[in-house]
Amino acid sequence: MGLADLDEFLQRKGAIEVIVEVGSGSSTFNDIEEAVLISSSTTSTRLKEGIDVDLITVSARPIENGTQKRYSLTEKGERVFDWIKEIGLSPLIRKIQRIHRERDQKIETLRDRISRDKSLKQQYSEPNPGWEDPDESQYDIPPKEIPSKEERRHNRLQADLIERTEDTDTEEDGV
Repeated sequence: MGLADLDEFLQRKGAIEVIVEVGSGSSTFNDIEEAVLISSSTTSTRLKEGIDVDLITVSARPIENGTQKRYSLTEKGERVFDWIKEIGLSPLIRKIQRIHRERDQKIETLRDRISRDKSLKQQYSEPNPGWEDPDESQYDIPPKEIPSKEERRHNRLQADLIERTEDTDTEEDGV
């Protein structure tokens, strides 16, 4: 694998985040998946691609119920991770992850408040939500009649005729 493959890999969504997580010590798939802001399938794909470009290596460790895959950086991966840290990208990635989690928590808090709010529950549980004014008769406006195609044509012809008559009248007055 050449530099073009490495460059292509690093430009993919979540690739750098996966490198940062593996380099920071997250070594199991679950640890990595929990930390990054990409789907589990994308995480899996990035790990496989990282192995293909020789940034990541995988080993199996025996556990009670079988084996567990553990990911670590290769020598090349360590070098890339060092550059990520050197240019200050690692803390930025952590900050973005923290902000996304904070946003998700705030959205969840908002959803909780909405679901607990009795007045909203009432509005949405009524057959006709309370968006209408109870005394809307005072706002009744008769619907505007839309003229038919033939009536619109007739009105345009009549307007043209009036316009031409006015033009002719001003010409006769001016002569």
